[in-house]
Amino acid sequence: MWRLAKPEDDEAVVEMCMRLYDEDPGHSVVHPEKIRATLNALRREPCRGRAVVLEIENQPSGYALVIAFWSNELGGHICEVDELFVVPGRRSQGHGKSLFEATVAHSDRRHRARRHTGQCPRPKAL
Repeated sequence: MWRLAKPEDDEAVVEMCMRLYDEDPGHSVVHPEKIRATLNALRREPCRGRAVVLEIENQPSGYALVIAFWSNELGGHICEVDELFVVPGRRSQGHGKSLFEATVAHSDRRHRARRHTGQCPRPKAL
């Protein structure tokens, strides 16, 4: 089940984030300090987005960074799943899909939902 990340999840999220960047390197190197700063910023300013954790059998088994912003093109508030990682033993079990379904259901209650999907060239971390 996906839930909001808590401060006690931070080290597990940092570890999973580093695993994501090992599997799917970005354009620049991301250090643990930067990840912790992101988690703290999202906690201080939840209007910017949220970190969520996939918890299975009382263990963090994935994380996502869901970032909110205003889209002129789409005409309102939207959120984007900036990062999504599920540990290898829990992949291909519908957890990524359930995150998107929960995000859309939540936005349907608060705002007009807009569904827009981009493409991930290497979706190994799902």
